[in-house]
Amino acid sequence: MSIENIPPEKRRGNPAWVKGGASPNPGGRPRRLAEIEKMLDAEHRTVENMREVFARLKALALGEVVRVPDPDSEDGTATIELRSDPAFMKLYLDRTLGPVRELASEEDIARMMQDAPPEVVEWWRRLPTPPS
Repeated sequence: MSIENIPPEKRRGNPAWVKGGASPNPGGRPRRLAEIEKMLDAEHRTVENMREVFARLKALALGEVVRVPDPDSEDGTATIELRSDPAFMKLYLDRTLGPVRELASEEDIARMMQDAPPEVVEWWRRLPTPPS
């Protein structure tokens, strides 16, 4: 739609963008939001910070014993025993390994294997089925 076809009282937004100029909303997100995300990433997504985050997440996932600074104790640390939590384990594994796709159904496998060489199909059929 051309800006010339819209009556002046109904025109909204940036006319340069309507005429083919740069979008005021790149990538579907407000420009200021993208700038804030870059600033936070630069400040918090350092190797040291991410190491600490993953160490804490792993401790929550596995239920480890954690020592934290405590100025009121005799040795200056407090010991906290955490219970393992499946939600933290899923989050930890998703962040370290990436999300795992669901196993394919028999129909999906048949569709994927229709162009495969006969040797591959035979090899696939000889594989043990995983427990349910």
